[in-house]
Amino acid sequence: MKRKRYAPTHWARTQNAEKALKDYLTSHHSPYNRIKELFFDRLLGNDLTGATVLDYGGGAGLMSIICARKGATVCLIEAEEAALEAARLHAEVACISHRIEFIRAESIPPEITSRKFDIILAKDIIEHIPDDRKFLLSLSRCQDEGGMLILSTQNRHSLNFFLQGTYNRCWHKNKDWYGWDSTHLRFYTPQSLQRLLSTSHYLPMLWRSVYLVPYDILSWFFLLRKRIVLEKFNKLDLYLGDIPIINKCGWNVIVMARRVLADE
Repeated sequence: MKRKRYAPTHWARTQNAEKALKDYLTSHHSPYNRIKELFFDRLLGNDLTGATVLDYGGGAGLMSIICARKGATVCLIEAEEAALEAARLHAEVACISHRIEFIRAESIPPEITSRKFDIILAKDIIEHIPDDRKFLLSLSRCQDEGGMLILSTQNRHSLNFFLQGTYNRCWHKNKDWYGWDSTHLRFYTPQSLQRLLSTSHYLPMLWRSVYLVPYDILSWFFLLRKRIVLEKFNKLDLYLGDIPIINKCGWNVIVMARRVLADE
């Protein structure tokens, strides 16, 4: 199994860095992404002075810049060169380039494995990785005991999967439907994610959920003939997304996990 690449028209492969960055920021301004980034921001805390952060698959650098502004020294690894150029431009515009190292790689390079990071971010990336356990083990080698991993991915155990998954997989017979992104390779559940983390030297500590109720849920009452999006539904995520049990029910789940010793 190989990593699926985005289409040449996707922002991550757009050679014009200014256009790529503009498209990237536009997509991340959606209510869905804003709440997701807010949860990441809160889990990171207010002060990262002196901390080292690895932002794996960090795209055009939004989370890297957030961490750098909090005082961290950041290493951003990204597979697509065009996306990395957009990240460099993004950091330059934000006047924070001096705190971010940019590396193009399909996996963690040996020179990075030898370093230790206090925090690793893997935001919406694990579903793109062909060998997910090997990936998590490679991340664990970049951290000492007590290091924190913040990871997010789409959740099969969610209302949106029940609606869209049933529609695409059963009605349209698209058994290879893996969510909103055609480059995804699989779905996870909180249970499968917890098992995967526990066998990769990580102990889940905190969970958050986004898109608990699909913002377009009213569209389903019209059998999708009419598109109705209630963007303020993201307030439900804000108020309910950290409550136990509910925090594992969103279309996107975020987990903060602690690096533990192999025998824990």
